[in-house]
Amino acid sequence: MKPLIITLDGPSGSGKSTASVRLAKYFKIPCLDTGAMYRTVAYKATEANIPLDDSPALSKLASKLTFKFGFDGDSRWVEVLDNGSNMRMGKEIRTPEVSLAASKIAKLPKVREVLVRKQQEIGRKDGAVVEGRDAGTVIFPHATIKFFVTASAEERAKRRHKELVDSYGIKAQDYGEVLKEILLRDRQDEEREASPSKPADDALIIDTSNLDFEKVVQFLKEKVESRLQTRAAR
Repeated sequence: MKPLIITLDGPSGSGKSTASVRLAKYFKIPCLDTGAMYRTVAYKATEANIPLDDSPALSKLASKLTFKFGFDGDSRWVEVLDNGSNMRMGKEIRTPEVSLAASKIAKLPKVREVLVRKQQEIGRKDGAVVEGRDAGTVIFPHATIKFFVTASAEERAKRRHKELVDSYGIKAQDYGEVLKEILLRDRQDEEREASPSKPADDALIIDTSNLDFEKVVQFLKEKVESRLQTRAAR
């Protein structure tokens, strides 16, 4: 039987990240955070003073990285092996600066080609819950089931602002700045030529703006189980 592949696409702050962890734990498969891969490349490129428009250098950097994913509770982690050194990436790849840098890198077709190949290799081996912006349209177009999880920009900014306050306290950006950055990233992701962010034609769309999170997770679980039952009956 083909491995179970669940894709959750959608904009930042929609709730797909925590939902992907819950689904991965429930179905006992890896949780593949595609965005963390772009963030890691962006972070390491900045460390190495590689310009964010230098596609050959960035592709070479992405090629030499090996990624491993896991989670603690509802929090995901990604470890990267680089030149024999293993490093768990944390808050350093979740800053607003890295977010915008990752969005710029994600526009580069050659970089996407390298990382998509790595993502496909992981999913084909053990199955996965794949969370990103083009998981169901490009990475796994034949996934077992696809979701597009969204929410209003204002609600997503509210959630992101709370995360920043919880992490950085008074040093966190104010709500207005967070909203502006979310709108900018939405525009970059939707308008890029390489794999723009959009729902797959066969994705189930769920708007979490005014929904209880536990009900969202339960809905996703039930839809996956229903699809598995249908597949088993064929």
